[in-house]
Amino acid sequence: MSAGGLLLLGAPALAAGVAPTALPTGAVVAAGQASLSQNGNRLTVTQGSDRAILNWNTFNIGSAASVNFIQPGATSAALNRVMSNDPSALLGTLSANGQV
Repeated sequence: MSAGGLLLLGAPALAAGVAPTALPTGAVVAAGQASLSQNGNRLTVTQGSDRAILNWNTFNIGSAASVNFIQPGATSAALNRVMSNDPSALLGTLSANGQV
């Protein structure tokens, strides 16, 4: 079996291990300005600078969860670095008015 086939077989197992309300954890703003607020299964990242770098312990979004980046403008960018070796599962909603 090809390596691609192994990845496809592993994806459902990864998704099964992520809680429906899972959200990214352990955010540290490494550059720029950003603040975070959580309300239940919704995480809002409000970016105060045109560019920002955020380091995360994990970056999973469960099927019933959402992460929204509110950025200064359409050309704003947020670089999100996951510091663990575990793959991320993006099963819910990730939205932004700029680039993530």
